[in-house]
Amino acid sequence: MNKTITVLLSFIFVFSTTLLASDYKINKKYTPPLVKSQYAINKINQLEIPEYLYAKYAHRDNLTKSAQRIMRTTENATHVLVDSSRNGYGWLNEAIHSVDYYPEADFVLLGYRKYQTGDTRTGILGAAEIDVSGGLEGGELFVYGDLNADIAQGTVGARYPGVVALDMPFIHFNQYMSGNADTEPAISSPYLISDYLWDYGNNGGDWTGSLKMDEGYTHHDSPGGNRLWNGPVSIVKDANNVYHYVGVYANWFLASEAARTDDAILTATAEDPTDAWTINTNPVLIDPTKVTMPAPHVSMNSSGFGVIAATGHDGEHPAGEGFAYAELRPMLMITNDYGVTWSDPIILEWDDLGIPTVVVQQDSIIADIDSVSGDTIWYEGPAFVGTNFDMDVLVDEDNNIYIAYMQMWGVSSEDLTGDVGGWYPMYHHTGLHLILSEDKGATFSNHRIMYNNGFFAGDSSGPIYLDSEVDLGMDADGNLYAAWLDRPRFDLNYSDIGKYFTIDNPEVMTDVFVSGSKDKGKTWGWRVNVTNTPDLDEYELKMANTVSTKNGGTVYIGYNLVDVDDPFVGDEDIYMARVNRIWIGEVSGVPTAIDNEPLPTVAKEFSLKQNYPNPFNPATVIEFNAHQSGRAQITVYNTAGQMVGRIFERQVTAGQNYKIRFEANGLSAGVYFYQLSLAGKKEIKKMVYLK
Repeated sequence: MNKTITVLLSFIFVFSTTLLASDYKINKKYTPPLVKSQYAINKINQLEIPEYLYAKYAHRDNLTKSAQRIMRTTENATHVLVDSSRNGYGWLNEAIHSVDYYPEADFVLLGYRKYQTGDTRTGILGAAEIDVSGGLEGGELFVYGDLNADIAQGTVGARYPGVVALDMPFIHFNQYMSGNADTEPAISSPYLISDYLWDYGNNGGDWTGSLKMDEGYTHHDSPGGNRLWNGPVSIVKDANNVYHYVGVYANWFLASEAARTDDAILTATAEDPTDAWTINTNPVLIDPTKVTMPAPHVSMNSSGFGVIAATGHDGEHPAGEGFAYAELRPMLMITNDYGVTWSDPIILEWDDLGIPTVVVQQDSIIADIDSVSGDTIWYEGPAFVGTNFDMDVLVDEDNNIYIAYMQMWGVSSEDLTGDVGGWYPMYHHTGLHLILSEDKGATFSNHRIMYNNGFFAGDSSGPIYLDSEVDLGMDADGNLYAAWLDRPRFDLNYSDIGKYFTIDNPEVMTDVFVSGSKDKGKTWGWRVNVTNTPDLDEYELKMANTVSTKNGGTVYIGYNLVDVDDPFVGDEDIYMARVNRIWIGEVSGVPTAIDNEPLPTVAKEFSLKQNYPNPFNPATVIEFNAHQSGRAQITVYNTAGQMVGRIFERQVTAGQNYKIRFEANGLSAGVYFYQLSLAGKKEIKKMVYLK
């Protein structure tokens, strides 16, 4: 076996590197510098507010400005403005966790693309560490920049940073060495840095150089250099104090090349991550001719059990073509040896997950109204079933698998009305779901986390607004948490505006919601709106995989915000082309169970009364008596079966009477229908609006 040994020696501020190559692995050693790393060039223990960062927010009424912080508080959370990002592309991959929490040190860690005043570059690698031992509001904040300076000269810059917080902080990213995304293949490799002082805050902050995690490996379709980019990473430490790294990196092709993107599952081990990683130069490749996994996620535990999960489909996907929601299925691959070998992909079909592919009347929506009798005609037939790319995967130390994803369920426009291109979402199964396996992937069960807040049964459009960016986290007691994006209000019909492509349309503004579970995700507490900012649009949500046990469970989230006054850094009026602000939220008091009231025996049927007055102009009262306790909804439809609005949604008590005032301002005169839903039963009545 041929080996090549190259020794490069130098002295102050220069690394001593030994390169040992073979057919299968390579050792690359980095000797830490004798003084503070030259790459932490703007470490800040932030005592004063940088004017360039915070001045834009001075006009916000709901912000608190102190000597150290710009903060926002809500009922369940404290939010702190941390830094600026050159643009939003830095957190664009929802599979990459760019926020993490290390409980032993009580620090939150962030990685992002940093904005520096007067600097037009967009590839500056930044990081922040926050001491949260006394709460987010008062903890020391340490900010770092130019962490990729050792490899930045002559390159495009750092992209897609993520973090892992163990007994030392890890920041991973890919560096575009050359190329242009529009005209030529971009040469790009994954890198990893850590703190060679093995600590956080005042006792850390001295970073290694950028360690090239594909050293010695050449992708079979990448002559001239690898094009590996956009990869989620998991790093764990085993019982023998050996660190294990696994990253799932896509091989980038241009659309003009008409080639299918495949993924390389890179692995490496280290006894001292600041000194040397042993890199496996024969990684597993996900074959795009056999299975399509467009946006893989990864999670691994300290015993080497891990999962790569995605939504995709069996077989290859035509290069350059988009994905239809109805094509996608949740799928996963399993490892038991820290990512060195992987199972064949397991594709989870809807019937196996308990998601019906046929709509029956009890789950139906209005298809038509008989013009003579006024009777309701319900749709019965094929269901529209699908998902998108918003998901997350988590494995715990007991080898349980948790996969959160967005479930789409309803009726296609073609089946309901004959129109091609849209679908009508329905409450019964649509929303965030959790797939659980308690036997290492042998069997799976499906549980709904929450239905979508921003649309309701009867909504219809082409591109339904369903992006959720869901993340999962778990605390040391085994409590599971989910954070996601959704629209905060209950009175919207639908949005056909693409996400992140508008600044000032209030109908698409999102908030961050969090819920918790004490039984591995089988039941969930009611959602908590932790940002509650109807005039702002949080996006690129990140949540730490590790949740603190403080205060009964404390979740740390990160997200981007774009101020309407911020300047462009590109040609398009989209979020990612503007300077972004990076916020961190500390969330506690999250419900972890829904109170299950016993079913009453005294009230067996609805008592939905006729509205009064009827006809009405412009207001009327709708009254009902609850037949049992539960969450009740009253929804108003027009004669075309389209939802006008949900005017009531709350927990009700069996035997109690409820009155709801409905105002028809802004609606056309005519016939409308109001439907009461409670505990699987429905009743509908007609009302007339006269002007």
